[in-house]
Amino acid sequence: PAYFSMYLGFAVFSILFYLVANWKEYSIPKRALEIGLVVFFMLIVLMLSARTILFSLVILLSLAFIIYMYLEKKLIKGFGILTVGLLMVSALAWSLPKTQLRIKTAFTSLVEPPSEKNKPNIRIRIWSAAAEIISDNDLIFGNGTGDIQDKLLAIYQQKDYKIAAEKNLNTHNQYLQTALGLGLLGLLLLLVNLVLPMIMGMQHEHYLYVFFLLLFSAGMLTESMLELQQGVMFYAFFN
Repeated sequence: PAYFSMYLGFAVFSILFYLVANWKEYSIPKRALEIGLVVFFMLIVLMLSARTILFSLVILLSLAFIIYMYLEKKLIKGFGILTVGLLMVSALAWSLPKTQLRIKTAFTSLVEPPSEKNKPNIRIRIWSAAAEIISDNDLIFGNGTGDIQDKLLAIYQQKDYKIAAEKNLNTHNQYLQTALGLGLLGLLLLLVNLVLPMIMGMQHEHYLYVFFLLLFSAGMLTESMLELQQGVMFYAFFN
């Protein structure tokens, strides 16, 4: 769900980007088709209920819209439209049982103690295990990419993280995954590969590229995006 949501989220922004840029040139049927695609893709993202991508997408699209309305000198109107839009999206998300449950779980996990049944808390346990391995080993060069999973599994078994051990889960965070395998040096290179192009994209007004990098960076907070082909292909192809 997280990877598919990321692809659809980028599709939504791409459609909107070119729709706004070419609004006057597009025929009415083409405008209607593209707006319909945006609505359809957003509905699928809501149904997939991948929380990190969903929240990131809503925040990034909201910021992009407010910046656009500011440049058009229609800021107050923009806030009004955005408020109505967010209320509609929230109502729709709440009407979908699976999405509602996953959103509730995300918020309750912030106040409830860690639990094996709670996926957000499972991630917190995994992250703490990864941080422990990083602090106990080579901080600069890491453990080597081939040894990460063995070390994680050992910690899971030691701390009795049953679900994480049974499913042999990775860190579910690409920044930790990179630091674990390649150390702080590898993490620095990863951040440079994201931040430097982002700055250059802003300087040259390549906003579609900036959005792509921001969405991918957000996705890496809760998924090890570069550990699976779905993430590698998304980054490599569009980058």
